[in-house]
Amino acid sequence: MKPVKPRRRFTEAEDAQLEKLRLAGLSLAQIANEMGRARSSIQMRLVTLASYDDDERFPI
Repeated sequence: MKPVKPRRRFTEAEDAQLEKLRLAGLSLAQIANEMGRARSSIQMRLVTLASYDDDERFPI
């Protein structure tokens, strides 16, 4: 069994970078590569941010 890595929380700066990259039209895989995160982490963060964002700036 592989050891589990501790989860790294997203910072406000990372959220801003994520928004910028998504609005620039990058795919989830491209954003994950750029930010050094798993694609699934990026996807779940977008879902989380969208739940707090009434104007749906983060379409998936």
